[in-house]
Amino acid sequence: MKVHPSGALRYSDLAIETMLTLRAVFHQTNRQIEGLVGSLFALLAVALPVPDHITLSRRGRRLEVALLTEAGVDDAPVIEPLLEQVELPLASVAADGAYDRAKVYRAVQTRSPSARIAIPPRRDAQIQQHGNTPAAP
Repeated sequence: MKVHPSGALRYSDLAIETMLTLRAVFHQTNRQIEGLVGSLFALLAVALPVPDHITLSRRGRRLEVALLTEAGVDDAPVIEPLLEQVELPLASVAADGAYDRAKVYRAVQTRSPSARIAIPPRRDAQIQQHGNTPAAP
């Protein structure tokens, strides 16, 4: 956190992103998340200021894309049409566990190598071998 020349507090991108992630996870408004984080800080005796809901609105620009699929259709194959809806490089991608597939991670990393990916594992998820193991992936 820094103080802007106008005297207003300037919060880190991480602080804003964390609060916006909480908003998405708990399906709450910015004002409600401001209260939640303020309460958590109070309970934990953390002496930090909490970004207000207006700051979250100003700094929380994000783009949501959607594509409906029929029941019984795997969601992962639609990642390409979803990514094609966005012209700018992606900062992050969040999706439900249906998108926890290697194809999805590859498509996002190909499109925007520095994008952060937040996808929970599927119930039947298994750890894949990767580049830092002696065996071939």
